[in-house]
Amino acid sequence: MLTGFIYWLSEGFYSLIEFPKVEDMLLLALVFLIPLELFKHRLNYNLILKNRLLLFLFYCFLVSAIQANINFSQPLIFGIRASRIFFIYAVVFIYLSMSLTHISYKSIYRFVVFTSIFLIFINFFTYFSNNQSYLQNHVIDRFDDFRFLIGGTSIIYFYLFLLANTDRGKFPIIGLIGLMIVMVIIAKTRSLIFPLLLITTFTLLRINSVRRFTQVLMILFLVLIAFVFSNKVGNNILDLLQLLFDEFNSHDGNVAIRVVGLDYYWERLDFFSMIFGFGIDNKIYSDMYNPQYSLSDLGAFRVLYYHGIIGIVLFALTLYDLYRESSKGDLPLHKFGRYFVYFQFLSPTLTFVYHPEAMFIYIFTLLYIKFHNKKTICQIGY
Repeated sequence: MLTGFIYWLSEGFYSLIEFPKVEDMLLLALVFLIPLELFKHRLNYNLILKNRLLLFLFYCFLVSAIQANINFSQPLIFGIRASRIFFIYAVVFIYLSMSLTHISYKSIYRFVVFTSIFLIFINFFTYFSNNQSYLQNHVIDRFDDFRFLIGGTSIIYFYLFLLANTDRGKFPIIGLIGLMIVMVIIAKTRSLIFPLLLITTFTLLRINSVRRFTQVLMILFLVLIAFVFSNKVGNNILDLLQLLFDEFNSHDGNVAIRVVGLDYYWERLDFFSMIFGFGIDNKIYSDMYNPQYSLSDLGAFRVLYYHGIIGIVLFALTLYDLYRESSKGDLPLHKFGRYFVYFQFLSPTLTFVYHPEAMFIYIFTLLYIKFHNKKTICQIGY
């Protein structure tokens, strides 16, 4: 229950209410919860010390502050504040290393199902009611209407989680379709849709039962047809496809802007900052960049820019750790671990490192698989 609350906190309670800095609230909650966990459980030193993820987190936290001071004279205290999220991730790591050992897979599944239902409902309610007054962020005026996605990170990874659990019955399939429709019709975000469709296709091709494969395709086809014949939804899908074609023939679309932005930031790197990174800027120093080019749109390059070659190598090694551990079995959580890695590589314009909720999922998945692989693989998911 507490772990689920911490996750919702990392999501900022889906921006449905005005909320202070998520990172600071997350750290404050963990400062209170870790001593409570220490009364109930011991620290699992094997999970904590023998893990390259912690090395990556502390490297990013400390070296980023130092590099920002070297490259643009940002005071160290400002640099530490700008990179404090990595320290918070390390605290999350310690908390989860204690709490996850007593969390059953069934409770994880129920949490994902419950939250997925909520996200599908709130996104569709907002979409059809045309009431975005309570949305605090992530609203873009596009296609002559509002484009938004409440709980986008949760939707991505919960989709992959349900995809890994399609053998559990009909709800994972229904949940998959609901979440995908939210992304296609409401968010219209191609950088999410196409990688997820590729992973889904790969998974469907591996389904042994021809009957189940046909059922999944038929349900998806019928639901999509029903939505397409809705004027509002059908027009938005056509607009999304038209935008895709226009960008291939234009030099002003998202792809072109990202290419120019990549060149813009690349020119700032010298040999030393290429190795150790340029450093994360505090908001006070954010005006030194052209606002037209956002590092958040450049995916894994953002890791290279902020933390250098050493940072991107450590990042790749942590992903490899998850893939290696999840390759030791073929049960639902193992599959989800592999899908997590696939998505990162198939969606190069996105990276989970700077999103607390995504890092929470990543740390939890890595530790949970690693712990249960050592304990007894055959009990995962049952």
